Amino acid sequence: MKKLVMYYIFCMFYSFFFNIGYSQQVEGLQQESTIFLGTTVIEQVYSPGLEGNLLGDPATQPVKVYLPPGYNDYPNNRYPVIYLLHGHAMNYNSFYSWNGILDILNELISNRTIAPVIFVTPNGTNKYTGSMYTNSYASGNWEDFIVRDVIQYVENKYRILDQAPSRGLGGFSSGGYGALKIAMKHPYIYGSMCTIGISITSFKEKFLDGPGKESMIEAVKIDKWDSGLSQKIKNRFSNAVAFAPDSTAKPALGRFPFTAEGVFVDSTWQEWLMHDPFTMFQTQKDSLLKLYAIQMYVGSNDFTQPQNELFHQVLLDHGIEHGCEIYQGDHNAGPVLDDLLIFFSENLVGVVPSVRLLSDYYLENTDILVSETDMDGKLYIVPFSAGNAADSIYKYQVAITDASANEENEFQLSEIEVGRYRVFAVNSDSAISNISEEFYVVPDKSLPLLSLDMDTVNLGDSMRVTSSRDGTICLLSSTGRWVGDTLHTASQIMNSSKIVESADALAGSEVSFSTDGLTKTEYWIYGFDQYGIVAGPISVHIQPVSTIEIVGNPPKIAVFPNPAKESVTVQTTISTVYDIVITSINGQLIYQEGVEGTIHQIDLSPFQKGVYFITIRSKDYVTTKKIIKM
Repeated sequence: MKKLVMYYIFCMFYSFFFNIGYSQQVEGLQQESTIFLGTTVIEQVYSPGLEGNLLGDPATQPVKVYLPPGYNDYPNNRYPVIYLLHGHAMNYNSFYSWNGILDILNELISNRTIAPVIFVTPNGTNKYTGSMYTNSYASGNWEDFIVRDVIQYVENKYRILDQAPSRGLGGFSSGGYGALKIAMKHPYIYGSMCTIGISITSFKEKFLDGPGKESMIEAVKIDKWDSGLSQKIKNRFSNAVAFAPDSTAKPALGRFPFTAEGVFVDSTWQEWLMHDPFTMFQTQKDSLLKLYAIQMYVGSNDFTQPQNELFHQVLLDHGIEHGCEIYQGDHNAGPVLDDLLIFFSENLVGVVPSVRLLSDYYLENTDILVSETDMDGKLYIVPFSAGNAADSIYKYQVAITDASANEENEFQLSEIEVGRYRVFAVNSDSAISNISEEFYVVPDKSLPLLSLDMDTVNLGDSMRVTSSRDGTICLLSSTGRWVGDTLHTASQIMNSSKIVESADALAGSEVSFSTDGLTKTEYWIYGFDQYGIVAGPISVHIQPVSTIEIVGNPPKIAVFPNPAKESVTVQTTISTVYDIVITSINGQLIYQEGVEGTIHQIDLSPFQKGVYFITIRSKDYVTTKKIIKM
């Protein structure tokens, strides 16, 4: 009897603490936040200027191309393009493998934060791990590869707006140096420029008065190339072969402005200065005035910050309009790649319209659909089942209405039947919005109600659930799905790895789920109606027929929201003092605190954007969860 009482006390406490049992956590009307997926292609681009280079690098180089969602569906659409240059010891794929640019692009385009764009990352690495994007008879004509060969290949193959106002050039680290240098030399090719942590803007500050001098003198003393040389030495080799190529100057195949004894060589220095952004600026500053927009980013702990601030001041002194932002972080492009994409989206000229709805659910015969679009044209409403293809928009449209740019456009839905629909914007050039908006016309905008006959069911019995509307009821394992971590949309529920069983439901009729074979003590029940409106979860406990004493059960831990922006909350059943530890993905300790109590909030505002691990450790228990800081 004591064991049974202990069990029910535990269940009562558990139900009260997590607001479950018979109670129902009902989310407000929320449309599914669909992430549409773009595609990537790796092209092999031949460059005559790289043929026969003395480093032995191939003349055909990989170039990765991102095509936005809907690219293949709308053959009349043409897009702006962003060319992003990587830094030393990186390659054409590093923004994808290191920084997750694919997910960032898909999310920003799907959420209409940026317009659909084609995104290109050419390879810029060589034997010395970096080409400096410079023409050199020794290492090859990498500037020509970027400016001529890549643009010609990509823009001949893909539907790109081949005009400077629709073409953006960006770069990180030595890629930022390359972007700045190329933009000054070719102002009529690119419309906007954005850099992150430019590695070099002043050769004098870097190589004569700064840290580059020591590594340069060390590099002069190297008598044999070895791939195991330090990155600093490789960087200096790449500088020498790019700025003062010389086939007799081995092993670097380029000359340095210092001897091994540290004696300054002015004649070589003058060759280097021809590639110095500060020196180039004196004669080519007007080139930057031809750009429509310029933006610079640099981390607060980035070793390149002095170089970037110097050039920022030069631009200010000469009245060249630009932006310069210092973000919390080190020499890492990841925290501001979304800002870079948003900058280009705001400044590149595109011709693909977008559309937004002010609501996702509309009451039949009553509500007015309100939309906003960024271009004059028309809005087409089609059944959701018609799909995204361009011909389906014209073939299956159920309504057409005129739309004015940057205004609220209203449409009476009195003639539209109950169901699920898509809205497309089409401009005067027949360009179609890549991302449609979705909405429902419903007979009732209230939430469906779920009711459970008992919140504790003996193993072997059936749990019985009733929904107030036709739809679907789902049984999910509770692991990882509790307060602060619930599912919000029909697709999230049906695609969850925790789903155990689902069943169609008729309004007012019971749906039964067998407990045979269930191995856990707690499950969640969700429901959604035929329009995708979600209700739940409600909790159900599975009780063994022969009750045993609960000993040593691990505590419940939740960390929410996740991803998080300003703060994250830790909620737990641990009753004693416990530690909360947050580390970076590289293992660096970021936060540690001993706390007591079931709820603890952590301020994330000082944290950089990225992935972290949060560990909760008590005397008897430890667990680690991954969190994402947006």
